[in-house]
Amino acid sequence: MKSSMSRSIDRRALLGTGLAALAAGLAGCVSATPSKTAGGPFGRVIVDTSAMTANGSGELGANIRPMVAQAVTSALGGRTGVRGAPDIVVNIKSVTLAMYGGLGGGGDNMFRFGFSDSPLDFIDANVSVVKGREVLDTFPILANQPASFGGPVVDPRSEWRRVQALVNALGFWIAKKLG
Repeated sequence: MKSSMSRSIDRRALLGTGLAALAAGLAGCVSATPSKTAGGPFGRVIVDTSAMTANGSGELGANIRPMVAQAVTSALGGRTGVRGAPDIVVNIKSVTLAMYGGLGGGGDNMFRFGFSDSPLDFIDANVSVVKGREVLDTFPILANQPASFGGPVVDPRSEWRRVQALVNALGFWIAKKLG
């Protein structure tokens, strides 16, 4: 029969091994693997919102098309607009704004305990880097922001600020992936 000290050490070893395996498994989820075309330069940023039109959100898609192009161009910091370089095609599949009633007063507990008490807004896209008819790389991006990033719910511009926050987050993650 093992002593209580031995059982305690065995449990600690098992727990430590399990946590190490979990951390190794999550490492791939947390860090973005660079794109095959990392570093650029890039040609145009083309935004396709036809999937949103097919889902009945065509007006929103038409309104965010220039916002997405600007956010990606800005996030890439001058690495776009190069003649003859591959183009970036951003296919926006959906934008989802959570129902938001001011929960948390704009995020009172945000990040205090490692989570936000605000519901999340999402933007879902596929990004392709193309040169002529050749697809050099393609990857999905699902970006989110707390709904509270739009400011007070009573402000009629709140939803557009939420959409802009999502678009900016999308631009950041695309730039991060493209190096």
